[in-house]
Amino acid sequence: MNALCALRGARNLSVAALLPAALILSGCSGEPSASQVEKAVLESYAKEAIALRQVSGSMANRLIPELHGVRKLACNKLNDASYACDVELEITAPGASQRSKGPTNVTVVKTSDGWVAKPK
Repeated sequence: MNALCALRGARNLSVAALLPAALILSGCSGEPSASQVEKAVLESYAKEAIALRQVSGSMANRLIPELHGVRKLACNKLNDASYACDVELEITAPGASQRSKGPTNVTVVKTSDGWVAKPK
């Protein structure tokens, strides 16, 4: 009886030990989460804004919308490392006093540094 209980305890322990590993590995594949898409879009937007400011100087401040938020709507798999994602952007357009929301598409690609957004 004790051997059977020990075997059952060992089996429960091995399942318990594998569960965290399975959860960690499940994050390695599949489509990006809402927070990963948001982060990728915000980082891409910031890089593009910096590049535009370098080219056009202070005029860029009158041309670049202010990005307030990103919301993932849906993603479709393109291949193992990229997804076409529909997102909703909340922005204030140059010269506008109110925020507006609108849909757009981005391609989100898994790189060694994480998810990166590529505007379409």
